[in-house]
Amino acid sequence: MLNVNEAKYGVTIKIRDTFGEFDPTTKDTVVIDDRRYLDATGQPIVWDVIQVAPDLENNAFVKIVLGVTK
Repeated sequence: MLNVNEAKYGVTIKIRDTFGEFDPTTKDTVVIDDRRYLDATGQPIVWDVIQVAPDLENNAFVKIVLGVTK
């Protein structure tokens, strides 16, 4: 999925399924508030949502594939 979108970096996160209260889409962006996800200048990386899918192992979660495509 990341190769198709020509992403430089990628990460997969899981969030709790809000059952319609909030539905992430590929139009959304994400900032991970963690020092391990800073760019070379120390600024937070802005991730594009590449794919959203249900977590087939646990229906209480949603898997989101994030990538940096710029």
